[in-house]
Amino acid sequence: MSVAAARLHECYLVTPFNLEAAIRAATEGDVQSAQLSLLAIGNMLRDILQRGDVNPLKCLCSDCNFEFTHGRNPVAFAVLIPMFPEAGQFMAAQGICINCFDRDDLEVAIESTLHAMFPRVIVRKPDEWMQ
Repeated sequence: MSVAAARLHECYLVTPFNLEAAIRAATEGDVQSAQLSLLAIGNMLRDILQRGDVNPLKCLCSDCNFEFTHGRNPVAFAVLIPMFPEAGQFMAAQGICINCFDRDDLEVAIESTLHAMFPRVIVRKPDEWMQ
């Protein structure tokens, strides 16, 4: 695989509205992407419960400085997954707080933030979940 292909990522927005579809896809449909997404979310929630001891930045909202703690959990997640996973590549979830989740430009803001770090990221909208 080329180096360029290895840098290509997808970002799934996992929201309360499509979480059921993600869980169903993990068992019936696009198993790998859905399972990796749910695993990344689980890892982030674990980090929140551990109060960010491993990496405090993992406990901040993806678009503001809202700090997630036990009892102040994300309402949605941006999950980053390599499109062509290879050894050593990572998947990651970033929480989204209620204030950012309610923004009309949430998808644009997340895409802009991710493109700064991963220029070739493809952001999947909630209605494209696991299609």
